[in-house]
Amino acid sequence: MKMFPKDAEDAVVAEMQQLHDMNVFKPIHKSTLTEQERRQVLNSIIFVKEKRSGKIKARACADGRPQRATYDKYDASLLTVKTESVILTSVIEAAEDRAIGVYDIPGAFLHSKLEEIVHMKITGILAGFLVSVAPSVYAPFLTKEKDQDVVYVQLTRALYGCLKSALQFWKHLSGHLKLRGYKLNPYDSCVANRNVEGSQLTVVWHVDDIKISHVSHAVLSTELTWLESIYGPLIGSIGKQHTYLGMDLDFSDKKLKVSMVPYFQDIINDFPEDISKSFSTPAGNHLFDESEQPVLITEHKAKMFHHTVARILWGAMRARPDLLTTLSYLTCKVRAPDEDDFKKLIRLICYIKGTIELPLIMTTDGSRVVKWWVDASFGTRKDMRSQTGAVMSMGTGSLYSTSRKQKLNTTSSTEAELVAVNDVMPQIIWTRQFLLSQGAEVTHNILYQDNQSAMLLEKNGVVSSSRKTRHINIRFFFIKDCISAGELDLQYCPTDQMVGDFFTKPMQGKKFFFFRKIIMGELENA
Repeated sequence: MKMFPKDAEDAVVAEMQQLHDMNVFKPIHKSTLTEQERRQVLNSIIFVKEKRSGKIKARACADGRPQRATYDKYDASLLTVKTESVILTSVIEAAEDRAIGVYDIPGAFLHSKLEEIVHMKITGILAGFLVSVAPSVYAPFLTKEKDQDVVYVQLTRALYGCLKSALQFWKHLSGHLKLRGYKLNPYDSCVANRNVEGSQLTVVWHVDDIKISHVSHAVLSTELTWLESIYGPLIGSIGKQHTYLGMDLDFSDKKLKVSMVPYFQDIINDFPEDISKSFSTPAGNHLFDESEQPVLITEHKAKMFHHTVARILWGAMRARPDLLTTLSYLTCKVRAPDEDDFKKLIRLICYIKGTIELPLIMTTDGSRVVKWWVDASFGTRKDMRSQTGAVMSMGTGSLYSTSRKQKLNTTSSTEAELVAVNDVMPQIIWTRQFLLSQGAEVTHNILYQDNQSAMLLEKNGVVSSSRKTRHINIRFFFIKDCISAGELDLQYCPTDQMVGDFFTKPMQGKKFFFFRKIIMGELENA
């Protein structure tokens, strides 16, 4: 409000006007509430933000935190599309050269009726703005509490912030999609498809942000007109370049290019330490080394460390898989980071600064083959835990990457490799089932490994278990069932071509750049 007084005030008034016009609440007298209802009254919040376009936008919310004590978490679950679903559908859309639209539904939640009784109080300057929108409606209910203006209201629509609002909107949108003939993907209920003119029409949504695609521009336009008949004018466009869920997506040339330059630039700008040095890799060989006598950093720096690592991780999971190995270590240190950890974070940010324009380029080669490279480095961590690394591709670039510390200690590299496959198997199974439910044919689901002893265990189960491996829990052999059922094809990959190795240790030199080019889509997979 101080930075943009006129624009911010106009945005807040416009938001209040929208709430009034859509009958989101009705004013009530506090005296009509019971003692129990008064204790459960929610506070109002309004967020005012400058968008990347320069527009000042306001959004009114309820502070729904007190509701957490009264609702079961399953009754107030937030259904949002998986990042993997966005990437997989986008790669297919790029390969099929579809027309793609990305849109925002203004006041999306407000289209859903609230099923329970919820009261909220609008206080201070917000109460004044509300009264200015419709004086005859709200002025009679304006009261004072602690020298502040207050208006009590009962919500009739699903306002942002209420714990059940997101679920109510999901029910509203998915219900209309089903009536339209769409089928929800059973492996992600925020992805829906229907066949129009012999081609697939796909809708993906994350709360009120929608991505919709079809090979025909005319079909896509018709579908958008139908959505606008329900939700009013949508904000967005049809084209080959979009910003969706923080990612800049480019669908040109039948490739999906993902970048997040402004996002990472904000992280760099917000970091107060000197990041003028240049590093060609995100971490040195000593990444997993820990000091015997660590010197903890101050509480202020520790909070900054935690916040910065979390922000980088969010972006890396979407557009910069080359950062994940370093982040796998740093995320384990956010509770009590020391001076060495802070230096490792500085090096990572210096690397990001020097490679900020590096995009993630993904394609599908049309072979209908899904390839996985899974590897492990034995006893890498200080507590002698091993490190799991995995990559998935359908052509060029990594559509899924992970680098994680294993949750149990192993006694050999063979056992570490077996645990690594177990770590990644849920994602391997989910990806295949999601693609099949999308109507995509998967002729082969190949898992590459470079440890033949582990491969024997995975193919044969307990038959190949010796005295040294009998203690391994049987749950690590469920991969054998997938192989026997023909859902997974296990193949050997030479170590020098094992792309998953990139995520098990901090690589340097030519090997780092070779694997990075494969993962980021500059080279075809080995």
